[in-house]
This record gives sequence, structure tokens and C-alpha cells, in this order.
Amino acid sequence: MNKTMFTYGTLMDNSIRSQVLGKDTISYPAELSDYELTNHSYAFYLTIKEKKDSFVKGVMFQVNDKDIKRLDQYENGLYYRITVNVKVNYKSNYDSFAYIEKPKEKTYYNEIIECKEILE
Repeated sequence: MNKTMFTYGTLMDNSIRSQVLGKDTISYPAELSDYELTNHSYAFYLTIKEKKDSFVKGVMFQVNDKDIKRLDQYENGLYYRITVNVKVNYKSNYDSFAYIEKPKEKTYYNEIIECKEILE
């Protein structure tokens, strides 16, 4: 089964995406309905949040399991992966992965702090 990723931030840049994945990918213009682009609440990045009658423009590209692991690492524990439905080239709909802000209390950084406090 083919898997796809929708991205709306730095990974839209082919050179950054190639560095992260260790390979070139072909991306297609894509649009995510009923979401809006917004600032991440505790990091200097973008994220998406649900908002009726809004849309986010980005790109979609194919991924495999190895790519997903690399992308998860790149997102640095600040995001979690969800499945969304995106429109590609303004016509076809695809189920695709996307990253959305992870609640601050669930970040890897906070888990390390909590473990450190327990050990002290």
C-alpha cells in the first residue's frame, strides 16, 4: 500500500526534504481543508489546527516505513502524526499523514525532565 505525507512547512523545500530522507522525492501541490496554519504554541515552528471552512496549502509526497522513521526523528518529538484527507492538484483526494503539534506535556523533553526528577 502506498503511503503519503502532507507537509506545510520546511519539508515543502525539496532540498531540506532530500536531506532528511537521504533521497529525492517528487512532491505534488496539495490542500488540506478545515485546518489552518498557525504558530506552534511552544516552539518556533508552524503547525496546523482544525478550523472549519479554512485550508492549508502544502505538498504531498510518497513515503515508506524508513522515510516515516526519518521524518518522525526530524519532527523532534514536537509533533505527532495524524491521518488527514488532502486534495492533490485541486482534484483528487488522498488519505495522507501529516504532523500536528504535540501537547507540551507529552513531549520527549518533558519525559526526560520527569525521569531526571524521579532519579534525584
